[in-house]
Amino acid sequence: MNPLNDEFYDDEDENDNLCPHCHGEGWGIIGVDWECDDPINGPYDGDIEKCPFCNGSGREEDVWIW
Repeated sequence: MNPLNDEFYDDEDENDNLCPHCHGEGWGIIGVDWECDDPINGPYDGDIEKCPFCNGSGREEDVWIW
């Protein structure tokens, strides 16, 4: 139920507010979810890293790079 107007809503509506890069998880895998910025100094492909786009919150409103 939607707490604002007591109507039922789809789970898809919740996905509209998720970070498009990490899909709301807040974390991602280098080389799979996003590319490495510095392949020489790391992090390296396969490493798990906090989402640099939403700073780990998983919310679309916190994304600062599109």
